Amino acid sequence: MMSKTRIIQTGLAVLAFVLCIGMIYVTGRDYDGFADSIDYLAAARMLLENGSYPAVGGLNFFRAPLYPFFMAMIWGVTGESVFAVKIVQSVLHVVTVLMVFRTAKFLSQSILVATIAGFLFAVNPFFLYQAAAVQTEALHTFFVTLALLLFVKMVVSEDGFDLI
Repeated sequence: MMSKTRIIQTGLAVLAFVLCIGMIYVTGRDYDGFADSIDYLAAARMLLENGSYPAVGGLNFFRAPLYPFFMAMIWGVTGESVFAVKIVQSVLHVVTVLMVFRTAKFLSQSILVATIAGFLFAVNPFFLYQAAAVQTEALHTFFVTLALLLFVKMVVSEDGFDLI
């Protein structure tokens, strides 16, 4: 039998993923015309085709390589598919929702507060849109939330820096 916490987390995960899939189809399954997408797509293609990273993008400045590397890794498995990138970003959104839940539970010791925090993040239109866009925000939100969770766990936990 699943615990109450696991049932809530599963519900939040399913809700977040379904909403992300909905947002992907609302914004366009294979649509890649978001603000900075052209530079990220070109950099990911260049990484796959000749293993190099462009010195500048469409605008005359350097773009950090994390997101194009992320896209290139996905495309290395799936082929050049914007939809695949959006699906992986949806999975990152789901994991981020669960990390928000865990962080709130660590801080408040309340399943209700954690559920509300996870729910509000899961249904937030901005984060749903970012999961469906070919932009850096979904990946960076994941890493910032992971860092926050680890920091809170380190500070709140009686075990100190034991991350397991």
